[in-house]
This record gives sequence, structure tokens and C-alpha cells, in this order.
Amino acid sequence: MKSQNLTEFRLALLSNRYNSIGTTRIDKYSLYAVKKAKAIKELKKALIKELKDNDQYDLFYGIELPLTSVLASMESDGINVDMDLLHKLNYENKEKIDTLIYEIHELAGVEFNVSSPKQLGEILFDKLQLPYAKKTKTGYSTNVDILNKLRHHHPIIEKIMSYRTLSKLYSTYIVGLENSVLSDGKIHTIYRQAFTSTGRLSSVEPNLQNIPIRYPEGREIRKVFVPKKGNLLLASDYSQIELRVLADMANEETLIKAFKNNEDIHTMTARQIFDKEEITSLERRQAKAVNFGIIYGQSAWGLSEEININPKDAERFIKKYYEKFNGIKVFMDKVISDTTKLGYAETIYKRRRYIPELNSSVYMQRESGKRNAMNAPIQGSAADIIKIAMIKVFEEMKKLKVKSKLLLQIHDELVFEVDKDEVELMKKLVVEVMENCVRLKVPLKVDEWGIDAIYSGTQKCLSASPGLSPISFSNAAKEKIKNRKSKVKSWFLDLNLIMSYWEGEGGRSYHHTAPINSLYGFHEALVMLSEEGLENSWKRHKENHLQLREGLEKLNIEF
Repeated sequence: MKSQNLTEFRLALLSNRYNSIGTTRIDKYSLYAVKKAKAIKELKKALIKELKDNDQYDLFYGIELPLTSVLASMESDGINVDMDLLHKLNYENKEKIDTLIYEIHELAGVEFNVSSPKQLGEILFDKLQLPYAKKTKTGYSTNVDILNKLRHHHPIIEKIMSYRTLSKLYSTYIVGLENSVLSDGKIHTIYRQAFTSTGRLSSVEPNLQNIPIRYPEGREIRKVFVPKKGNLLLASDYSQIELRVLADMANEETLIKAFKNNEDIHTMTARQIFDKEEITSLERRQAKAVNFGIIYGQSAWGLSEEININPKDAERFIKKYYEKFNGIKVFMDKVISDTTKLGYAETIYKRRRYIPELNSSVYMQRESGKRNAMNAPIQGSAADIIKIAMIKVFEEMKKLKVKSKLLLQIHDELVFEVDKDEVELMKKLVVEVMENCVRLKVPLKVDEWGIDAIYSGTQKCLSASPGLSPISFSNAAKEKIKNRKSKVKSWFLDLNLIMSYWEGEGGRSYHHTAPINSLYGFHEALVMLSEEGLENSWKRHKENHLQLREGLEKLNIEF
């Protein structure tokens, strides 16, 4: 009642209807406000004492409180949305969904509500007589596990799974985003600091952190977020930050050494697990699953389901992992032991997650508690680090008085809207701050570009004759190319042949005639660039660009 009356009072004040309230009620609410302010003041003293007693004073005043200003700025600025593209995606995906519904009805031989689990179950198990029927109180189960088992039993299953994916994308992200765009053409998401148990930020109204990128449709949705005209979006994310935190907290020398040497951590893990040097792409994927499974306290059964192996093999992988990385085993056992005694797990920065399930008499609850205890220090510390990075980047941007803005945080990734004249400055600043905001036993690395393949032309800023395309691949791209299953359609563009030649694996074999004149021209252009210096070259091109723009604007040509 007090809250309701106080709201009424505030509204009255805002509308300048003082006389309608009456002196008595003003006195009453004034007294209430004074008492409330006094209570808050007294409570502050008690809470600060508790923070100090729990060794969390620095966490609150050093991370969480400064972060509020950063989040307020991000929420206020918002991010621009390309409404034309969003409407186009709405139309296209609605058409895809309608087509899928028609195809599902054709395969079923009858029309029904595809979104109804009850009706779908009756179609799959009563009408089509598919196996793995599992009755519940409300009808047959049609969850994702059941559908995965049925994948190869009937073509309708793939259609149903595609329908569910697209429907989720359409309703939650396309329609949801359309409804969230305000009159300024932007989405202003809200960040919650104290919602997740691990300390991670969460995003609501709408949630911009969970837009799926595993599907082409999800990646298309991301394209609706655009900078204002003339600006660019810059995304920087931490590379394998949770594995780096794990190596640091466990003081696992093998992992620490691998990170310091910039080794491919999943390939290194695969070599340890499989006891061999030459690792296939499948073995690397399995090792990657083990690496991340350890962080989340994944069971052998969970791992077997994820990488499609039998539980005994999964158990053997996990056992072998702990044998090779004994420091991690010791660390995890200590975390569970300490958490059981104290009732909570802690991050590097003393953030606590209380886990009473560890002392439960119910086995399943205890096992869930173990997984949470193993994960909490790692994921929580990673969350703290990205928060520290946000604060420090924001402070540096204020010091330098840049026009660029920090717009979004998506777990381990920060997204900036960068002024066209500040691109190089911001790229350097962001990477430098993110990689050096805290000191661990392993270096923090930022995937500034995240580019797996890049190519250009010799005429692009090199003053060489056109005709050649310098090209570069990341190690991940090379692995993908080497392990491709489909046949290359053009022999001339077979990158495996090109790589074999350049890396010496193909002997004297060369699969096309070299353009000698162009190569000489390219070489001389690179020599000239080396003599001028990269920074001077950038400066020259920028000056030429500015002169061109100025000249065009004098001619009343919008640039």
C-alpha cells in the first residue's frame, strides 16, 4: 500500500497538483521519505562492513559500481537497426516457414498444427508408426533428443527440426527485434548486472546476447545491426578466455606453456589424449569438446552425446585428460572440496556463487552441484575480466575524447561503433586495453578481426598492376581446406595443390604457369612499400582521400 500511495504522490507532484494532495498527506510522505533515507544510510554501513568481512569490497567498488556508468551509456546510445533488411528477413523467413509447413503436411498425408507437440506426436507415432515412442501425461514426447533418434527413419523429421529452428528465429528474433525498435531507429537493450549466478551480464528487452549464429538465418539477423552512416562496427572478443583462466587458476604448466607459445590448444590437447603427433580434424574436434566439457563439469555421458561416441570412450578421454593435465584434476578436486565446506565457490576477484546442492542427500542434486562448483570460478572469473576490460576501455575513450562508442557486450565480445577517422586508433586501443587489463600467468589474446581467409588485389593501395590476388589463411582455415570431403570443382582454384607447392609437400609439382611479369611488379611494389614504411603509406593514402573528399564537396557532390 505504501508503495502504491508513494507512486500516486510522485505522479501528483509531477503534474503540479499539490492542492489535491493536502498538507497532511505531504507531511506523511515526507516523514516516510526521511525514514527511508535514514534506513538506507544505516543499511549502507552494514553492507559495507559485510563486503569487507567477505573480502568483496574491491569487487563491488572496483568492478560492479564503476560498470554501472558504462552500462548506462551503452543502454542510452543503443544500436542502429536496418529496418528495410529486418522487414525483408521477416517476409523471407515467413515464406520459408509456410513452405516447410506445406511440405510437412504433404509427408504426413494430413494437415495438423506442427507447433502442437500432442498433434505432432500422434502423427509420428500413431499414423507413421515411427520407433522410440515415449508416452507422457500429455501425449508422446517430441523433444529434440527423440527427433535426433528419428532423423534417419523418415524425411519428415528434418523438415520438423528445420521448422522449429526457423520458427524460433522468426518469433523471438525477427518479430521480437521489430517490436523493440524505438522511434530513433535504434534498439536499447537493458543489461542486468546481478541476475546470473556466474556474474555474467545478461541482456533483456530484447536479449541481444543469444542471437544464434550457427544457422545462416541467424547470421543474416546479425546483419540488421548497423552503424550510423559513415561509421563502422568493430568487434573484439577474447580468444579462449575460459581455458586461459583455467590454466591460470589450476597453475597447469603444460597449458600455460602452450598458451605462451601461441599453440593451437585443441591440437595440443588431442596429441596428449591420443598419444600421437599427427592429429586429424575429427580428433581435434573431440579434444576441443573435452577441453570445454571439463570447464562445465561435463559427465562422460554428456560428452558421449555431444561428440557421438560411446560413454566408455568418453570416460577414457576424460581420464586421459586428467592424467596428462594433473594440475587441473587437483584444482577441480580442491574446488569441490572447498565449496562443500564453505557452501560457495569463488572467482579470482572473490565473487561468490553459493552451491547448497553439494550437501544435498539427493545424488542427482549433488552431481549438479559438483558441475556448478567446477564451472563457477572459471566462468565467473572470465565474466569479471570482461567487465574490467569494459571499464578500462570506456575510461580510455573518455580520456581521449573519441567520438566512437561502446555499444554491446556479448559474453566475451565487445562491439563498438567507430568513427571513420578513429578506426586505427580504436583498433589499437581496444586490443591493448583488453589484452592488458589484468595479469594472468597466460597472455590474454583478442581476436580483433577473427578473419580466417583474406584476399585483395595487387592494385589495392600497392600501386602494382592488377592481375594477382594476395591471399592468406588462418591455421583453422587451412585445417578446413585440408580436410574437405567434397571434390574441388575447379582444378585451377584447388588450394590444396597451391599449399602443397608453397609448403614443399608437393615436390616440384606446380599446377599452373606462373604470371612472371605480374610477380616481378608485385615484388617491386612491396619493395617500395617497405622503403616508404607502412605508417607513411597509410598517412599518404589518408591525405589523398581527404583531398579527394574536399574537392568533391566543393563541387556540391555528397561524399
